Amino acid sequence: MFEIELIISLIFVTPLIVALINSLFITLSDNTNVKIGSYLSIMGIFISFILSIYIFSLAYGDDHYKINASFEWFSIGNLPVLFGYYVDFVSASMLLVVTSVSLLVQIYSLGYMKGDKGLVRYFTYLSLFTSSMLGVVLSINILQMYFFWELVGVCSYLLIGFWFDRNSARNAAKKAFLITRIGDVGFLFAILLIFSNGLSFLDKGLNPLIIQDILLMTGDLSTTIIFLVSIGLIAGAVGKSAQFPLHTWLPDAMEGPTPVSALIHAATMVAAGVFLLVRFFDFISASSTSLLIIAVIGCTTSLLGASIALVMNDIKKVLAYSTISQLGYMFMAIGIGAPAIAMFHLVTHAFFKALLFLGAGNVSHAVHSFEMEKMGNLKDKMPVTYYTFLLGSLSLVGIFPLAGFWSKDEIINTAYQGTNLASTIVLFGSLIGIVMTAFYTFRMVFLTFNHRIQPKVNATIEESPKSMLFPVAILSVLAVIIGFLINPPIDLPFLEKHWFLHYQHHKVIDINLAIALVSTLLAGLGITAAWIFYKNRNITDRLFASINMSQVLHKKWYFDYLYEIVIVKQIFYRFITRITQIFDDVIINHPSDFVGYFAKNLGRPVSLFQNGSVQFYGLVLTIFYALVVTLGVLLLYVIS
Repeated sequence: MFEIELIISLIFVTPLIVALINSLFITLSDNTNVKIGSYLSIMGIFISFILSIYIFSLAYGDDHYKINASFEWFSIGNLPVLFGYYVDFVSASMLLVVTSVSLLVQIYSLGYMKGDKGLVRYFTYLSLFTSSMLGVVLSINILQMYFFWELVGVCSYLLIGFWFDRNSARNAAKKAFLITRIGDVGFLFAILLIFSNGLSFLDKGLNPLIIQDILLMTGDLSTTIIFLVSIGLIAGAVGKSAQFPLHTWLPDAMEGPTPVSALIHAATMVAAGVFLLVRFFDFISASSTSLLIIAVIGCTTSLLGASIALVMNDIKKVLAYSTISQLGYMFMAIGIGAPAIAMFHLVTHAFFKALLFLGAGNVSHAVHSFEMEKMGNLKDKMPVTYYTFLLGSLSLVGIFPLAGFWSKDEIINTAYQGTNLASTIVLFGSLIGIVMTAFYTFRMVFLTFNHRIQPKVNATIEESPKSMLFPVAILSVLAVIIGFLINPPIDLPFLEKHWFLHYQHHKVIDINLAIALVSTLLAGLGITAAWIFYKNRNITDRLFASINMSQVLHKKWYFDYLYEIVIVKQIFYRFITRITQIFDDVIINHPSDFVGYFAKNLGRPVSLFQNGSVQFYGLVLTIFYALVVTLGVLLLYVIS
């Protein structure tokens, strides 16, 4: 038991220690310190990765695997607040995803970030970011989870604004930090509401802050309390996972280095929101209204993100809106009561989306731009990047037998089997999303790699260095096989069939050939449409220029305008600040000025009595005592 406790502790602590060590050398930029800092960071996450494999092997295929340990962090009255870890199959799976993607991203960064003056600072932030996400995954109580939840937000702020000498990076970091704080207020509200009902827990011998105790109390709390707590948790998840209406921060977050984008989009920050809902699914599912809200949010976000991705010209922003859309699929899976399938899609998405971001990094590293207008004709110049990027794209679209096919079809099939409103919404939303996903994905592929009538790039462009190609190659293999390994359609001697999807008592659904055929045909339709439109770019430009809807999409459905111009500048700056100014003048300034004026003018006649004459003071005291005696006599007379 002690060995397991030590291993789990080291998974979290190792990258944290590395971050602390590297922080001592942030200001040093000589080659020796840069190499030591970067290799130390990679070694730290490599250790966590190896240990995560061991923990995962213990939990593999075991729905009942649970292990926890804790110590008293502090106390609130008689209530101990514990700090510790809780590991079951879903958290063991997340440990593996977070550490593996982080390891590959850090290896990739050796080539991509080579020569950057802030490299030690960069690797320090990456290690702290990974450790923070591991803290969220391992947390035994909701207050501890919130602590690391906020630390993840701080790290994302530091990494998005890593190149802080750029205005765009600073603004993007602030935007991400502030918008996610809105959702975090909801998460905090949920914690406070649970804590305020602590007596109900204590009567049962449970702790209102321990996550597993909260799940056990579902049947003892009122439906109103369950609904309100669920709404708070949903708000927190919406903020972190960039769901409608708090989705606008994620595309702007592309101002950070590309490896950071891969890490945020694949395995850390945006995955935290989905993990939160899965971890508390037993509690949230007690309110059918909450599940419907999650399904609607997911469907809306999925179609919203996909629609904007159709017209983006920045390759990273296409992928950013793609992430928003795919996270919507995960929310839809949770909304129809299938948290295991949401986790399934989270895992497959982590690998193929990291692959796509790193592939985009390879292209930008060669072309020195993220604008697809400046790309094209790269297929022959960067063959490894092209074919691995193509595999990631096919997986994202959901083409058999790649990873995305298995997880996305599970969502569609589960929705098809459902009979409630949420299932109907998810079914139609996900099918429409397939066509849009296929179109914007292969629009991106054709514009970036395929031949153009007029070449846009220099003929001297070469393939990326090996340090950048190695992680891409590993991720491309995982993008092919991980879905099959998680949800094998046939019995294999070395795999327990559907071992992943048994989590949370989810009824496993085998592949529905009709659904698989429909989804594949829809994906093929989207790919074909992209090929037709982007075979001749001039035709496409004229076509989209004549469609008013394209202008709406280019403006991102005017959400940024609504938030930044209407709400922030008009409502907040002009309206709220004006009300605050009036309140300050009428309630604060004028009364305080009157008090000061009264005290100042009252002091003037009083000062006349301060003349320094002892005889005068004696006369005043004599008169005062005479008045007191006279009033006393009169009072006695009245009483008698």
